Formats: sequence, structure tokens, C-alpha cells
Amino acid sequence: MAKHIRHTPNFKAKAAMAAIKENKTIAELSQELKVSRIQIARWKAIAVERLGELFEDSRYRKNQSDVDVEALYAQIEKLQAKLEFLKKKQVLKNDALRVLIEPEHGMLSIEEQCDVLGLCRSSYYYKPIPDLKHFYVSGGQRVDQNHFFLPLARSALRKNPIL
Repeated sequence: MAKHIRHTPNFKAKAAMAAIKENKTIAELSQELKVSRIQIARWKAIAVERLGELFEDSRYRKNQSDVDVEALYAQIEKLQAKLEFLKKKQVLKNDALRVLIEPEHGMLSIEEQCDVLGLCRSSYYYKPIPDLKHFYVSGGQRVDQNHFFLPLARSALRKNPIL
């Protein structure tokens, strides 16, 4: 297996310039420089692509990507601070938090909204059971209700108390 050789930038530039001049074919350059034809073609493409950058004046060139990245990092820090504040100041109960969740939100899923609010996702879907205390009565009250609503059944209950 061939040993991986790291070429200097000057060597790459000379190979790319020779390929651009086209005095020799890429195959001839490959044999002369002992570098793959594909590698010489890549270096030539990079050189042609970036040749215009050599003539740009750095005094007037503004690196916009650095400015945008800094602005984005500032915005991220601000949003993280808001999130931490929201988590610290949160005193709402689950019922009030469920109202804050927007199922049709374009950017945040229900899971992400629940996470931001500190609410379990299952709590969002929870439907409380209505209070049914008046339906549940003790055995004695049930017997009294049966006697009140079914007066003819009294005699049957006396004869057969298991019913």
C-alpha cells in the first residue's frame, strides 16, 4: 500500500499552475510529479475557483459570516436567559400550563412546548374524571333508596333478604 504523502501548499500551487498552463497533459504532469491525475485535477479546480480571491482588497472586504455568527450567538444567549428565567419563575399549576400549549404551533412540537414549560407530556393529554361522589353511596343508603323507589319490593326483600 502506498504511503500517504502530505504535500506543501507551494507544491500544490506549482502543480495547479502547470495544469492551468496546459503545456503538458495532466497525465504527463502526474508522472513527472508522482501525484495522481485526479489529485492534480482537484488542485487545478481549486486554484481556478479561488483565483479571484487573490485580487480582492482586504480593506474593503467585509466578512459577513463572522458578523452573522456573532449576532446569532447573542440571540441564542438571550433566548437561553429567557428560558432560564421562565423556568425559575414558574408557579403555575398543570391546568394553567396546559392552556399555554399551542398544538398548531409551527416551530415547536407539543413535546418541546411541554419541556419548556416543565410539564409532563402525559399531563397535557390528561382529562380529569368528573367528581362522582353523589353516585357512590353506602350500603345502608342503597337499601333505603331501594325501599323508597321500589315500595313493592319490600315484601320480596323481607322474604328473600339476599336480593
